[in-house]
Amino acid sequence: MDTRAKTNQERMQNEEREEIERQQRLHALAASVPYHSTIKNIKSNLQKSTESRMNDIYEPSSDTGLTDFQMSKMTSFTNERVFSDPKFRLGFALHEKGLASTAYAVAVMKRIIPRETERTTGIQPY
Repeated sequence: MDTRAKTNQERMQNEEREEIERQQRLHALAASVPYHSTIKNIKSNLQKSTESRMNDIYEPSSDTGLTDFQMSKMTSFTNERVFSDPKFRLGFALHEKGLASTAYAVAVMKRIIPRETERTTGIQPY
């Protein structure tokens, strides 16, 4: 066995020995805790509920007058309003024909929908 391999083997043995000593110190520290035996002997009971689960109950808030997640008050654009926008219709048509990623389509969209440089980041559009 050459010296390098021997040195590596000794180093590995030293590391293993140090790890065993570290584990023993940790076990001794854990055993010194007053409630160690209680923790060690405790059994889990899946039928028993925790205090946090007892408080995890949905209660509808009738005092605010809001429905669950405000589903009845959600508003959005109608199809007619979205499709009446000429910019959207142009983009949709370009995508539908497969031309949206061409350089000419990008140039046309830049001209039709000019965008400002982002004020906070300085990022240039496109």
